[in-house]
Amino acid sequence: MISKEITKLLDTIQDYTYPEYLVAKEHEPRISIGEIVSRAAQYYEKARYSIEYKEEHLLRRTAIERILRRRLTIDFTQEKSGELFLIELIQTGYLPNNELPKRVAIPVQAIINKTVFFISLLEHTYAEKQYSHSRSLIIKLATSEIDDLLFPAIVDEATLKAFYRNVKDHITITRSKKSAKEHEVQIYLACRRGLFKEDDATLFYHLWLMYYPEWTELNDANEETDEKLKKIAEEFNSIRILIEEQLKSPLQQRLVTKLKNDIIYFSVIRKIVAKYRETSREIFEDPERLHFVVKDIAEEEYRNIHKRIRKSSWHAVIYIFMTKILLALAVELPFDLIIYKEVQYVALAINVIFHPLLLFAMTTSITEPGSQNTTTISKGVRSVVCGNGHDMIILQMAKARSSWGYVTGILYLAMFLLSFGTIIWVLSRLNFNILGITFFMFFLTFVSYFGLRIRFIARRWIVHTDEHKFTTFLWDLFTLPIISLGRWLVLKFASINIFVFIMDFIIEAPFKIILRAIDTFALFIKEKKDEIY
Repeated sequence: MISKEITKLLDTIQDYTYPEYLVAKEHEPRISIGEIVSRAAQYYEKARYSIEYKEEHLLRRTAIERILRRRLTIDFTQEKSGELFLIELIQTGYLPNNELPKRVAIPVQAIINKTVFFISLLEHTYAEKQYSHSRSLIIKLATSEIDDLLFPAIVDEATLKAFYRNVKDHITITRSKKSAKEHEVQIYLACRRGLFKEDDATLFYHLWLMYYPEWTELNDANEETDEKLKKIAEEFNSIRILIEEQLKSPLQQRLVTKLKNDIIYFSVIRKIVAKYRETSREIFEDPERLHFVVKDIAEEEYRNIHKRIRKSSWHAVIYIFMTKILLALAVELPFDLIIYKEVQYVALAINVIFHPLLLFAMTTSITEPGSQNTTTISKGVRSVVCGNGHDMIILQMAKARSSWGYVTGILYLAMFLLSFGTIIWVLSRLNFNILGITFFMFFLTFVSYFGLRIRFIARRWIVHTDEHKFTTFLWDLFTLPIISLGRWLVLKFASINIFVFIMDFIIEAPFKIILRAIDTFALFIKEKKDEIY
């Protein structure tokens, strides 16, 4: 017996057909580029992501935003922006070459035009700092809209609805000042963030559609549409504040943690439906077949995750190493020569190589989950499919600080001082100067947090248990302050990356112009060759 939530999911998938606007008809003009140009662009893309640490599932969306932002910043003419935009996505390998019909450029162009018009409505409304932030948000909205247009995720959205319906009535939140409606929004956000690992920009887009469900229909330039956009622009700041407050709520991340096992089970269901489509119902109705399918998916996911971990760790190691080399040559070495009249080579060498080696050690020690974990996942998926009920999740929000709260705060401060004090004492014994210690501690927090994030990726498919080890507790006591500071720094300075700035605005723009010129010239040569024959 299949539960009603899974039945609705299967019915949605059964009625789904691939969008016609993405399928080229016979003899219809298609967007194509030269093979040499495509290969060069893909090599560039790989080089770029080796200096910017991002999780793999965000790469395509980041590429769309980067192209859109650069075109709106540098290209002053919007003519044929839609087609040029698609050409760049094909160049970087996110869209297939010579398959997409040229008419797809029309809705993409419409989204770009709407974005330009909406930004112009905000330009004279807000102060410069507020306008800059608002402009960035509008570009992120356009990024998500284009991503949805070019890469429709019907299976994902149907699975999300089933996931949300399955858990929302089994969550009780106490000691909270939020309304029941606000709790539902936080549960929805937690489901999206947990199942798809979406970032704040993507979640902002989905909340934006809750307030303005007609947003994606306002792409036809006419007087009525312009008036609607003007009205939305007037309300933009107040809605933006509401959405950003919802995204910042600590309740959301706590819900993601509580829903971890459910996220794993629905991730498997999502993969089964995406892979088997019409035969998914038969698989769900056969317990033995379902077990073997879940086993195959889980083991494949274990392998894929470890490939991603190796790739992500190398990207992060390269990024850290390049940054440390730059700082050593540009800052630390001159500082030693000017202030101390000598170079502390041991301290300098440690500061350059320690952090990449630490990150490498943290990521290469990760092992794959065992068969017991796979069996637990299989039982959980079966329970969800059959609708066997769900344990109640009771989440207590923080109450007013008591005297015990102040005691734990003091103990945490003591942990902080012990961790950092011990490391600083060791560095001082190794003849580190004040600048060297500052850089060492700064990168130690960054690397610790990056390493923890990569290790967390490996644990995404490990079913949560309540087992705790004393040695783990002691290790957490020492490392938690370092990791917490690293997380704060990453969130605070996430947008600061000098290498990415150089790649995006100094190298990428002329590089893409050169690629376009090469592509045009190659086409010219081909036409001349055809004339000869």
